[in-house]
Amino acid sequence: MTAPLQRVFAVWFAATSRWDVKGYTSRLAGSFPLVGLRGLVRERSERVNLFEFVDTTFRILGVSNDGGIFHAYDALGSKIHQPYKKVESGDFFYNPYRVNVGSIGIVPQELGGNYASPAYVVFSVDQTRILPTLLAIILKAKWYNPTLRAATAGSVRQNLTFELLQTLQIPLPPLVTQRAILAEWQKARQAIAAAEENARKIEAEIEVALYGDLGTPQPKPAAKRERFMPLQWADIDRWSFNYLSRVRSGMLGFRKSRFPIVPMEQCIVETRNGFCIKPVAGPTPHKMLKLNALTPGGLDTTASKYIRVSEKTAVQFHIRAGDLLICRSVGSYDHIAKCAVVQEDDTAILYPDIMIRVRFTAAVMPDYVRELVQSSVGRSHFQSNARTAVGMWKIGSEDIRSFRLPLPPLDVQRRITEKVTDGRARIACERETARTLVSQIESDMEAYLLGTKKVPGVN
Repeated sequence: MTAPLQRVFAVWFAATSRWDVKGYTSRLAGSFPLVGLRGLVRERSERVNLFEFVDTTFRILGVSNDGGIFHAYDALGSKIHQPYKKVESGDFFYNPYRVNVGSIGIVPQELGGNYASPAYVVFSVDQTRILPTLLAIILKAKWYNPTLRAATAGSVRQNLTFELLQTLQIPLPPLVTQRAILAEWQKARQAIAAAEENARKIEAEIEVALYGDLGTPQPKPAAKRERFMPLQWADIDRWSFNYLSRVRSGMLGFRKSRFPIVPMEQCIVETRNGFCIKPVAGPTPHKMLKLNALTPGGLDTTASKYIRVSEKTAVQFHIRAGDLLICRSVGSYDHIAKCAVVQEDDTAILYPDIMIRVRFTAAVMPDYVRELVQSSVGRSHFQSNARTAVGMWKIGSEDIRSFRLPLPPLDVQRRITEKVTDGRARIACERETARTLVSQIESDMEAYLLGTKKVPGVN
């Protein structure tokens, strides 16, 4: 934890290394000695003129906020116009303008010996004093972030140069304690991964059960696309290669079932695009849903923003129990046709123009339709029909109305929906377990490193 901020504090002139206040208001307090990184890290500044090897293909690495170091792309030497930094396995590198949001990582064994942009800061650590993984955990930790941010400099974009990195201080337990702390972290990560894997397995089981109940063939696994693809003329509705390849994989909607297959249009009373308006500072009587309100677990009405509209507009666009809200316009291809069913009437909540509202006849349960749309076969139908312009993917009401779905009796729809709902509850439980474990290990790591909690296995 950081020390409490005082309105007035004194600093010895000999101890001042910079004039801004933030450097003196984010000091850590703990039982382990605070050690400067200057004696623990060494910059790796070797640069190679890759452009001299015009016919050689080089692997270029990048770093993300969450995933760490990754293989970003391949580039011919003739396409590279500046020296790049060579990195070895075990090296750190980070984006000096984004390290404060976690853009730092360790080069894994399989990516060593490749290259990174000269814009990145690359360094190695003294492994006789600190375990590299533990240093990465500290630098990416929420509790350490105020200290890291305090070391940055810049008037517009905050920058952490290697020189400023060396001014950082970290708690440095003995190596035996570091190993014990890291063992606890690895144990927690394994438990988190197990919970996430369980959620993925249940998700797959839901789809298998859904197709089995409907008597629908499971879609074929994604295969390498063939250069030549013979098709029956009767199967060709569009000339898009993406569309035709999905036809071959059985991924363009439901084509076979033990129940009658009908276009959704036969079950629809109304489709209507949402309302477009800018949010305002609240509170106001009405709110507009955001895209992240459409969650796998249902509609989250807390994901909304304040708007100011007339009562006439509110009557036209407020949500009502049984409405199916489908994402129709979005910048991410993966989010096309995300959907959720409204469970309760709410005259204070409106839906935006990036969504389409669908209202159904009594012949179909909205929750049943939602599960069909969210299945891999259903999502593929809508993604195949999505059009793109100016970076936005869009579907229209005609794509929804033409979606072909199996239509069993209502009691069968109810049984299928209940089975899926039970599966989604189990998924939510596994994901909540993962979230709890993440929160717990973050709290434990802070306590272990600041010495406020005993590390298991250390006397």
